[in-house]
Amino acid sequence: MLLPKVQTLTAQGTAREKIDMKRQNGTINLIKFLMAVGILLMHAGMEFGFDRFQGTWIFVEWFYIFAGYCVTKEVVKKSWPTAASAATPAAASAAMTGTTAGAPAEPADPGELTFGILKKRICAIYPYFFVACLLGLVIQLLAGSLVIGSVSDAAPVAAEFLMLQMTGLNLANRGVMGTTWFLSAMWIALALIIPCIAKMKKYYVCVLSLLLALLIYGYLDVTTGYLWSPGSWAGFAAKGTLRAVAALSLGAFSYGLGERLRPILTRPKTESLLLYAAYALVFLFTWRYADSKWYYLIPLLFTVLVAVGMTKQPGWDIPDTKATRFLGKISMLLFINHVYNIYAIQKAFPQWSLPRKMFITLLAACVCMAVSCFGGEALKKLWHSKKNALK
Repeated sequence: MLLPKVQTLTAQGTAREKIDMKRQNGTINLIKFLMAVGILLMHAGMEFGFDRFQGTWIFVEWFYIFAGYCVTKEVVKKSWPTAASAATPAAASAAMTGTTAGAPAEPADPGELTFGILKKRICAIYPYFFVACLLGLVIQLLAGSLVIGSVSDAAPVAAEFLMLQMTGLNLANRGVMGTTWFLSAMWIALALIIPCIAKMKKYYVCVLSLLLALLIYGYLDVTTGYLWSPGSWAGFAAKGTLRAVAALSLGAFSYGLGERLRPILTRPKTESLLLYAAYALVFLFTWRYADSKWYYLIPLLFTVLVAVGMTKQPGWDIPDTKATRFLGKISMLLFINHVYNIYAIQKAFPQWSLPRKMFITLLAACVCMAVSCFGGEALKKLWHSKKNALK
C-alpha cells in the first residue's frame, strides 16, 4: 500500500515541477518592458533633441546582468548538478558555496556546453532579428537614413545580418537596426564566460566575476570617461564587447549571491516593497542625475536586485498572467525594432514637431514589432518543417 502512495506523491511532485518550470516571473516581465521603453526614449532623445532620458542607457546593463543570471543558472544545472538538483534551498546554497562537494561525477565538456547554450539562444532570437533587419534595411533605404553605394558600405550590412557587428567588422556604421551591437557583444561575451563558469565553477561565480567586472568598468571609466557608447576600442575590438563581458559577469555573480542569500530570503510583502522602491529610485536617478559619478554604482545595484528578485521565483507579488507574459515577450521585439524607425523619421521628416515624431515612432515600432513577430514565427515554422522533411 505504501508503494502506490509514494508513486502518487512522486507523480504529483513531478507535475508540480513541470508547472513551476512553465511559470514566469511577472515582475521581471514588467521590468523588462519598462527598461525597453526607457531605452526607446533614450534613443529618441538622441535623435529628436531632448535630453531628459539620456541616462536610461544604463538599462542595457540590466538586460546583460539578467541574461548573465539566467545563463549561469543554466550552466550550473548542466555542469554542476549537485548544486542545481539539491533537495532543499539550504543544500543548494551549501553546494554552490563550496561547503559541500558540488562537483558532478561526469562534468560536462565546456566546449559542447557553450555551443549548445549559444545555439539554443541564437536560434530562439534570430528569426525575429532577421525580419527586423530586413525591415530596418528597407525603411532606412527608403528614408535616406542609410546609403549603400559601394561594396565597403555593403560589407558592414552583411556583418550585421550575421550578428558580427562587435567583431570589428561594423564599428564605423551605426547599423541597419541600431541595436545589433547588443546581441553581437552578448554572443561573443557568452562564448568567453560560459567555459569559465563550467570550468572554474564557484571561483568564477563568487569571486572572479565581480573582480573582472570592476576592472573593466574602471578601465572604461578612466580611459573614456563614460560607458554608454558601444564604439571602437583598441582599433579592432569594440567597447560594447567589454561592457557585455563586465555586465554578464555581474549576472554570474548575481546568481552566486542569490544562492548565498537563499536560506535567509523569505520574500515577505515588506521585502517586495523594498525591491519596488529600489527600482523606482533607479528610474528616478537615471531620469535626473545621468552625469553623476555615482551612476557607475547602478550596475552593482542591478546585480543585487536581480539576485534578490530571482532567488524566490516566481515573484514579487505580481502574478504570472497573460498580460505580463505579453509585455515580457514584446520587450525584446520593441528593443530590436525601434531605433531604425527613429533614424528614418528624423531623416525624412526633420521639420515635424516632437510630439508628432514620438507618436509616429511608437506607431511604427508597434507595426514593425507585429511584422517581425509573425515573420519570425513563420520562419521558425518553415525551418522546422524543412528540418523534419530532411529527417
